[in-house]
Amino acid sequence: MAELTADDVHLALVGETVDLIWVDFRLTLAFSNRSMVSFETPFTVAGTDGVTVSVDPEDKDSLLPALHLHTQSVSAAQIDGSTLRIEFASGTTLRAHADDDYESWHYSGPGTPPVRATALGGGELFISLPVESDPGEAGSS
Repeated sequence: MAELTADDVHLALVGETVDLIWVDFRLTLAFSNRSMVSFETPFTVAGTDGVTVSVDPEDKDSLLPALHLHTQSVSAAQIDGSTLRIEFASGTTLRAHADDDYESWHYSGPGTPPVRATALGGGELFISLPVESDPGEAGSS
């Protein structure tokens, strides 16, 4: 079986809005289709004014740019290597890179079971895709 890459992951975010943001030791965005993206290490938010700021989930004073994403609609989303990029219709762009030591971001899709992707420490990408069952297997013994 071939190794999965970022190209195998469909981010079900385009056209969805950020419906909920919560903060604990990480910052999590929950989208209108039940997809979620969580950040455990610093990431950047580039505003429409061209200013890029770092948001650290553990530094509550830095969270304001991420909180402004509430109710915004996603216009593009992709994983490039182990970097997650989400663009919003407002022109704001969020980028999360892999961390050298820790898991930095997690994506969980809306399906059951969900598509999952995680940027592991050191830059590797963990991917979990639902296994499609063979209809001929149902009920066979």
